[in-house]
Amino acid sequence: MNENFWKGMKWAVRFASTLLNPSLLRNRPFHISVPYRITIILVAILMLSAGSDSKGATSSELWLPQDKKISIPDGKLDFRGYMGLALRYSPALVGSRVEIELKRLDETDARWSFIPAVTVRTGYYFNNPPGTRPYYLQFFPDGFNPVESYGTLQARKVMTEMAIMGHQQVIAEFIYRLAESFLDLDALTRAESYQNQLIGLVEQNVTYTETRLKSGTGTPAENKLAIQEEELARMEDERIKASEIPILGALKANLDLQPDQNLDLDSANAREQVLNTFDPASVTLAQAEANSFALKTQRLKQELQGRNIGLAKLKYLPTFFFTVENASPIESNNNTSNQVYFSFGLQMPLWDNLSRVRNIDRQKLILKQYEADGELKEQDLLSKWQTAQSKLKTAETDLKVAKGQLELAKAREKQAEAGYHEGRQPFSALITERRGRLEAQKLAEVRSLAYDKVILEIRYLSGDLYNSYVQAESQ
Repeated sequence: MNENFWKGMKWAVRFASTLLNPSLLRNRPFHISVPYRITIILVAILMLSAGSDSKGATSSELWLPQDKKISIPDGKLDFRGYMGLALRYSPALVGSRVEIELKRLDETDARWSFIPAVTVRTGYYFNNPPGTRPYYLQFFPDGFNPVESYGTLQARKVMTEMAIMGHQQVIAEFIYRLAESFLDLDALTRAESYQNQLIGLVEQNVTYTETRLKSGTGTPAENKLAIQEEELARMEDERIKASEIPILGALKANLDLQPDQNLDLDSANAREQVLNTFDPASVTLAQAEANSFALKTQRLKQELQGRNIGLAKLKYLPTFFFTVENASPIESNNNTSNQVYFSFGLQMPLWDNLSRVRNIDRQKLILKQYEADGELKEQDLLSKWQTAQSKLKTAETDLKVAKGQLELAKAREKQAEAGYHEGRQPFSALITERRGRLEAQKLAEVRSLAYDKVILEIRYLSGDLYNSYVQAESQ
């Protein structure tokens, strides 16, 4: 129980002492009898106890994008620094965050349902009997069932928790996408570096073939082929640079930045930034199931539907009503025209065409649907987990093969370089082996990126990615 609950209890005690005071409304036209006062006190305490177990907002609820313009700190932003800004300012988190606030309002409506809505009705008689009041005044509430109100409040609390889970899942997916973006940027930077080296190499080859052509030892076809290879190498470099543009644009959009605003990111060594020391062998399927927001949300759906079944059964309980009205001119006389009457009673339908029975059956069938959906979600998570583990083994094998090919290409380059300096091989042979080594390095980078992404996927599925950044950011 939190501090607000105890403050509310103190208020309830003071309110109770006032209601139970015999001198209350002693000189009024009417007064509330002690049983009715006790009823009001019990309803007030029920409201307080119903709200006492409300769970506090999670850390992810704190991240509502601000209205003010974001201020980018000086220097380069690494992944953790960028993530801290994105969690607070990204428009991608607005929708799910507002959904929590909407559910909070629904929860507040449920709390206020402990106090029935009251309608006032008044009228004026033009031909009232002599000596009587020419108007009438009535107060009557909607049907009131405190037990049903309590059940509705508990159901609304579950719906709020579901909204929080949905917001957390949006954040988890958001972090996962941004982590992939940093890995891609780092890989593209490395690929661009290798491509620049390749461009320098083909430029040397063009110069070499032109020299051979002038000396009469080369052919025009050989020179033309070298020029075409240079053009292709430059086109590949442009393609790599163009691939960075949509990624950077998406990262800017996540911070609600304009296209002309500068965003200096430090994506070097993104693997260390994003994966840190995470070991995919250290997590299990049980951990993934425990941290899965989809499974948590499904369990909350089943809990909510169980409460809906209870609410459907509560429709068999009678509702309370009361009225406060003055005497009508027809029934009143000079002695009673100023009196006010208070009535209290129960009401319930005698025959509703068995709609309440069918509603209970309907809610039970919906619960069965949710239970079946829960089993499907468990199977879906299991399938994703097994697929990720299989992809990890494949990516690990591909990376080992690529690294082996790279070592072989380096050995061939070293051998060709020695042969060229000894005069046993021409310069073209050395260029060919250097190109082979650069292509092997580019392939190794591609395989390394695929391997890192599989590890990132496992970290995301296990919940370790969300827990690492969200908990750190909330401190």
